Amino acid sequence: MNPNPIQYQAIELWQTLSDKDTTLTFKQAAIALWKVLKQAGRLVFLVGLFFLVVVVWFWTVAYRTGSDFRYWLETAMVSPEELVSKTLELLLKPVKWLSKWSELKLQEFLGIKQSTAIAPSSPAKLIAGKTDKSVAIDAKDIVEISPSTKK
Repeated sequence: MNPNPIQYQAIELWQTLSDKDTTLTFKQAAIALWKVLKQAGRLVFLVGLFFLVVVVWFWTVAYRTGSDFRYWLETAMVSPEELVSKTLELLLKPVKWLSKWSELKLQEFLGIKQSTAIAPSSPAKLIAGKTDKSVAIDAKDIVEISPSTKK
């Protein structure tokens, strides 16, 4: 009599599953899988939280910048030049803040201190043998001549 191939395969599978080595292997695999799933879930949660914080930060900065600009625009009579200047200043405000914040974090976490001072420049050689003889003027040295001070 020929053995039934389905019955034969079922018996063989049951013997493999009921073996102690198989049980130990499945237990170790289940523990490792659970550990990997927990770590992956934690990573996905932290990345999602990071993106949420970035969105809220951009939203807050944009709202504050817009409200400051609107208040200034409604309360002050400004020329087009002042309007462009103030608009650019408000657009660069978050970048300046981010630069200061990143510098603090670099210093805090890595001990890196960035120098904000600009080194004085020596006269540059513009054309072979010639130097720039322009003089730097500090903004404090500039005095506006008003009609009352003219003689």
